[in-house]
Amino acid sequence: MLTYRLKPAELVDKPPDGSAFAQRIPAPTNVDFRLGEIVRIASDQAAKLTGSETTGFHLVVKDNTPGLPEGSFVDNPDGTWFARRPNFIDVIPVSGRRVILNAQGTLAATHIGAQRPLSTTTDGITVVNLGDTGTAARILQVVEGRVGDTNARVLVELA
Repeated sequence: MLTYRLKPAELVDKPPDGSAFAQRIPAPTNVDFRLGEIVRIASDQAAKLTGSETTGFHLVVKDNTPGLPEGSFVDNPDGTWFARRPNFIDVIPVSGRRVILNAQGTLAATHIGAQRPLSTTTDGITVVNLGDTGTAARILQVVEGRVGDTNARVLVELA
């Protein structure tokens, strides 16, 4: 059986006109949020997943990694923007939509059609946690890999 490399989430359900409108939300400057990570909004700001969420998911489309020059040079003409982490991220709501995620663990046939929670790795990769119970994501089918593989990519529908 194969083991697959963890990858960021991929949005499958796109708006009919091809556009997606992101919203800018505040983010703590001591937390890294990565492009393609799924987050929640708590107390009006971005927060990492805890594994117990059942809805309210957002996909990061512009992260808060230091060194991103968009808009920063105007605010900090001395070049210090390279070292600063922005205090916002841009997200699109993805609750009720389909995304492709890695299924962390060994995928079994019984996982297809089952609901599992989401979790985030230390590298900011959102995964379906096969070793826990929850209702955040229903696994619809295998996209990359097959039953018996570790970290296979699966199509899920988020709650």
